[in-house]
Amino acid sequence: MDRFFFVAGSVKGIASVGLPMTALGILTFVTDPRTAFACALCPIFAANAIQMWRSGGVKNAFMRYWPFITCTVVGIPLTLAATIDASDQLLMGVLGVTV
Repeated sequence: MDRFFFVAGSVKGIASVGLPMTALGILTFVTDPRTAFACALCPIFAANAIQMWRSGGVKNAFMRYWPFITCTVVGIPLTLAATIDASDQLLMGVLGVTV
């Protein structure tokens, strides 16, 4: 699994975006969607936190991107609650459309 995140992290390092798309796309080849989401959540959060920290000013970055941060903090629990009973096929379809 570390190889998957190495590839996904390399994409993020080169393009500054793409860790979620790459990590979830690769992980769903070897595991079910819920496990892929769970495995990818912490590395995605950590990569974004490090990128925000390195931007020079955490406060300025937070003030600039607070709408995105708020949507993420609110959206993750809402998405989890909405997809508890969803089938794997539905989750793979949604992932395929969004990625």
